[in-house]
Amino acid sequence: MKKDLLPNVLNNFWNWIHLTPQAYAAISRQQEAQELEEYMFPFWQTMMSETINLINDSPTNEETIDSILTVMAIDNEAENILDYIAQNGKESFICRLIEIGVEHLQPHARWQCAELIQRCKPVNGDTMLSKLLSDPDDYVRKRAQNVLTH
Repeated sequence: MKKDLLPNVLNNFWNWIHLTPQAYAAISRQQEAQELEEYMFPFWQTMMSETINLINDSPTNEETIDSILTVMAIDNEAENILDYIAQNGKESFICRLIEIGVEHLQPHARWQCAELIQRCKPVNGDTMLSKLLSDPDDYVRKRAQNVLTH
């Protein structure tokens, strides 16, 4: 598959759901987010498989990792991307993903970075967890705190 497919699929997703990435991030914890049915996106499988293909390549560039984090946020209910990264991601990729992810626009990506820290124990985990503990989103902070207590 072409490397530039995922950004195009994400643009199609934003058009389909009638939200910008910023608007999606803003409603992520609100009532209207519960009405979203992201998995109904006609190119859901394409988005998932292209993301998995990219994860297998262990990219290091920020643009590609940002796209992976965005899909991980969109897939937050099923956590398929999170599970795949935790089970198959190379440590260097996971470290880079978390490094970028703690500052990601989508709160659903940031709390899943906390979950990756707990599951994978990356070498940069403590440093990145401290950033998540002071995240502006309550749920992200709660998930980061859970890492400390488990």
